[in-house]
Amino acid sequence: MAIPDDVLLAGWAPFGAACLLCLLVSWVYLWALSLRRERELLALACGTIAVAASLAAAALLPADVSLVSAMKGDDGAFLPWAANASERSVVQYQVQLAYYVLYGLLVLLAFVVLPFAYFFSEEKDDMLEVGVSTRLVSALKYTILFLLVAGVLLTIGAVIPLRQLPPSNSTEWDRIQFLVDELVASRGEDSLSFLLSLFMLVGMFLLIIYTGFGLSALPLRLVLGERSAAREVADVGEQRRSLRTQLDSLARHGTGSNRQRMNRLEEQLRDLDERQRRLEQLRGSCLYKLRFLTRPFQIVLGIVAALLGLLLWTSLLLSNVDKAMHSLGYRMGYVLPHPPCPTPSDLARRCGVHADGVASLAGLGTG
Repeated sequence: MAIPDDVLLAGWAPFGAACLLCLLVSWVYLWALSLRRERELLALACGTIAVAASLAAAALLPADVSLVSAMKGDDGAFLPWAANASERSVVQYQVQLAYYVLYGLLVLLAFVVLPFAYFFSEEKDDMLEVGVSTRLVSALKYTILFLLVAGVLLTIGAVIPLRQLPPSNSTEWDRIQFLVDELVASRGEDSLSFLLSLFMLVGMFLLIIYTGFGLSALPLRLVLGERSAAREVADVGEQRRSLRTQLDSLARHGTGSNRQRMNRLEEQLRDLDERQRRLEQLRGSCLYKLRFLTRPFQIVLGIVAALLGLLLWTSLLLSNVDKAMHSLGYRMGYVLPHPPCPTPSDLARRCGVHADGVASLAGLGTG
């Protein structure tokens, strides 16, 4: 019995709609974040596809669950069309193919397309008027270098036996054969895990820095407020006049040695023009005109954010100190043998659960 069309439609139609939505959201998101004069069409398109593919890979899981659950009825038995193992294998093949395509696309984007788009956009120079062919050659050169570095890391991950060591009395050839057998047995998973772990380590380091800075800077920014846009525009105008004066002076006494300095000043002038344009847009927005009404809410939100940051910092500090003193060590993943010491976040969560329980009992009593 063939697979019903409504089953395939119910599984793949929402996934297709989700992919289109991911593509649209990714384009709008990256377009809004990019500066107008620094927008590179290739980098923007590649970034949009990469973000959309990442979101689509996450959206594939509900489609997988929907197709698998559609094989069985309410009683847990296979439906008539899914009673044949060959029909179930067709659905499994379709889902598996979708996983391979999406994750293969992500690997291609991460290691080839995105590095090439990044290096291609970085080679753009409005002052020197670098040609497209020169940018292509330079981007290809750096992309190949990036692939070589990734290949070296993959090789290191392949030759490091992560599961077990070779026998101590084996010869050099036996050890090489052991490494090859380990690589074949793991199907390259250890090598890829090593490479991804290195990238995740760098990403986690940056995430910790930016998150820690944001948890402290955001409350201060909300409580202390910002300078008025009018004053910012006046300061930008003064800086622009100063730069124009320097440019005029260098132009009157122009020599070859001053050309590089003039390029830097013109770049700074373009940055100030972009900043002034954004400030003018801010001054014309409704939110800026209502800033005196929203100011008290900003102060309250800043205080709440500061207390939340302090709560998280104290909880993490106490939890790490507890693990350092009473855990089973790094070999066991710093697991605590006994219930951990309660942190402020634990106490707050327990208070919330207790309040919900009291509210539920009160509702039952009134009922």
